[in-house]
Amino acid sequence: MSGIEGELCTTDKELRRVASTRRKPYREKSVAHDQLAGHLEKGWEKVKDRDLKKRVKITKKKTEDELFEDRVWKIFYKLGFSHMNKERDCKLKFKTFSKQIDVLAKDDEHVFVIDCQSSKSDGLYCPPLMTGLS
Repeated sequence: MSGIEGELCTTDKELRRVASTRRKPYREKSVAHDQLAGHLEKGWEKVKDRDLKKRVKITKKKTEDELFEDRVWKIFYKLGFSHMNKERDCKLKFKTFSKQIDVLAKDDEHVFVIDCQSSKSDGLYCPPLMTGLS
């Protein structure tokens, strides 16, 4: 099968909801009280004063690469693209080829498939265009 694997936002409401989560420098979710300990071991933090009867809210800071992907995603969102990926698990598939992509932005005339690269160190990295040339 060829095409895109992963959910796409196709309505304004979905796009606004995903944009809202990508604006935040942390991820958040609610889990059952009995699952809290496992999440705390994985780096999640409990939100103070947010205990519900059956669930508790937790947050985790996004990594640098997640923050960068979110910035790029928001640029294309602000440009007005009508279809964009919801999550980070979007893949481009063609026959036996499969590639994880960070941002997919599509409208009636254009499609952008973006692979974000980031580095903690300052400096410019340019991958070689062609190998084996001297």
